[in-house]
Amino acid sequence: MWGDAGVHSLGVFVASAVLLNLTPGADTAFVVARTLAGGRAVGILSAIGISCGSVIQCLLVAFGLSSLLIAEPRVFLLVQGAGVAWLGVIAVQLWRSADHGVRTLQAANSACGTPWAGRGRANVASDLCRYHPCGRSAHCGHRGARR
Repeated sequence: MWGDAGVHSLGVFVASAVLLNLTPGADTAFVVARTLAGGRAVGILSAIGISCGSVIQCLLVAFGLSSLLIAEPRVFLLVQGAGVAWLGVIAVQLWRSADHGVRTLQAANSACGTPWAGRGRANVASDLCRYHPCGRSAHCGHRGARR
């Protein structure tokens, strides 16, 4: 299968690797979002965290973790289970923060007398990031419309 993938394919491989590394992905979107939300220092710390995670992953592979996971299916299932559990914890935290966002948005709406009826849970984050129709931020906790 891989018999004809020799040195003559190195140029194609390098070009593909460079193109894939230059294409923005989830980590780039994360760093941009964190920078916009928290400023330059938060963005830099996010980029450092992603880089540290990549280094740790490369070290684990270099020291044979991938070989262990291939050789021992039970260990692989354990790692998968830990990943699923961690994603579950993150999902619960996100769900709870969305509930808080709904309550905050409802409080801002009632304070201003501007109902945003029919807005679903999926739009809460974008609604909280926009300015409220009364002229102030929806999550500032003010007690009335500014006219």
